Amino acid sequence: MNRVAGIIVVLLVVAALVALGYWAFTTDGGLNGLKNLAIILLALETIVVTALLLVVVLLLARLVSMIQDEISPVLKSAQQTANTVRGTTTFVSDTFVAPLIQIASALSGLSGTIKAVLGSKRKEV
Repeated sequence: MNRVAGIIVVLLVVAALVALGYWAFTTDGGLNGLKNLAIILLALETIVVTALLLVVVLLLARLVSMIQDEISPVLKSAQQTANTVRGTTTFVSDTFVAPLIQIASALSGLSGTIKAVLGSKRKEV
């Protein structure tokens, strides 16, 4: 269906150009008619290009709006995830890692003390 509509539009444009050319050459004749035809075609081209440019600008504005609407929730979700990870690492550090370090340092100190008191007989390499 779209192909048929496209063919019809192309045929109408060609027919309009032929009629315009015939009118231009029969009313003034010669180069004046060609000049008038060129001016009319440039005016039509300007109108078409301006309309297409307007469509592109509107589509670009719609795209920017859609990107803003889609990116904002994703960024909020990423920020929430980062905050959750930060809270989890703080919790694990405070409740598990810090006491484990204190226990390891106390055991190391106790081991050093025992070795110093008992006089370990370690061979030097």
